[in-house]
Amino acid sequence: MWLLDAIVDGIGEGILLLLRIGLFVAPVLILLEWARLTGRLDRITHRLEPVCRRLGLAPELAPSLTVGAVLGVILGSGVVLETTRDRPVARDQVTLLFVFVGIFHAMFEETAAIFAFGGNGLIMVTTRFAFGLAAFWVYRRWLALRPAALGGPVLAPQPARHRG
Repeated sequence: MWLLDAIVDGIGEGILLLLRIGLFVAPVLILLEWARLTGRLDRITHRLEPVCRRLGLAPELAPSLTVGAVLGVILGSGVVLETTRDRPVARDQVTLLFVFVGIFHAMFEETAAIFAFGGNGLIMVTTRFAFGLAAFWVYRRWLALRPAALGGPVLAPQPARHRG
């Protein structure tokens, strides 16, 4: 009997939690879709190109940085695929982008979810941004030092789509 009560309580609490998260996340996603349709997301992306250059990241990856940071890694990956089909970008640059986006992704959606649980969204965003930048910097330094550390150029296998 207690097992059935636990299952019923768990399902009820789970549904309430989903509704609570949905009340915060749905408006954020609607706002982001509106920004994309009205061109505001493109303007934000255009403003990020100088930031990309300053960080040592290819400016062509600014749309991926924007979408990845705002919506998440999966959608950011889709934008990377579209971007690199039009204008090839070095693999190191794409990896560098995902080092940052892997830590600092879906900032609005996940912050809203943390806020729904009673957490401090500002602390979460600030911490993830700082760790993302730190990991980005460490990996960028490794890319600069790697040839000397390994005694020459490092040859990585070509992706399947580039093989002849």
